[in-house]
Amino acid sequence: MAIGPALMCLAVLWYARIPATTEAWVFVFGDPRTYLPPLSYATDLLPGSLLFGFGLSMMVAPLTTALMTSVPVHNAGVGSAVNNAISRVGSPLVGALIFVAVTASFYSGLHARVPNLDVDDPQTRLRISPLNVERPPASYPPEVAARIAAEREASTEAFHLAMLISAGLFAAGAIANAVGIEDHVATKAAAGGR
Repeated sequence: MAIGPALMCLAVLWYARIPATTEAWVFVFGDPRTYLPPLSYATDLLPGSLLFGFGLSMMVAPLTTALMTSVPVHNAGVGSAVNNAISRVGSPLVGALIFVAVTASFYSGLHARVPNLDVDDPQTRLRISPLNVERPPASYPPEVAARIAAEREASTEAFHLAMLISAGLFAAGAIANAVGIEDHVATKAAAGGR
């Protein structure tokens, strides 16, 4: 069960290397030219996504099985409820905490690149948000295009930070699983079946 989180750690480390220049895959139903993703999708996103999926599939079912076999039969309902509650609450909670780091990183990076922009102004924060940067058309004035480029770079840095934090959490999970989960069947077999 340590291999799954370890693979997921490697996957998010793959995402952490995605450059700001990666082309987005914009699918338009009526435009057959958009049916295939850009090459950057195959090199920047697909390998990490496949690796993450393999890691997730190697972890979830065995982890649930390990939890449920470690709970006495008369407490199986409570064990299942605790498992479901943690899986439903834990992921959004961790995501929210990571997004706090993303937001702080984005606005500090944006302020470093565009010092005259008041990143603490609520109107600025409504207009400019992390991980949501537009591509400037050629008709934009150079100063607006430069600000949008700064937003893109700050967003990319914030995304990389989120992936590094996630990788650390997955690595900690892999270590915790390797150290903290023991195979009761193998332990009983080694002890002579007692």
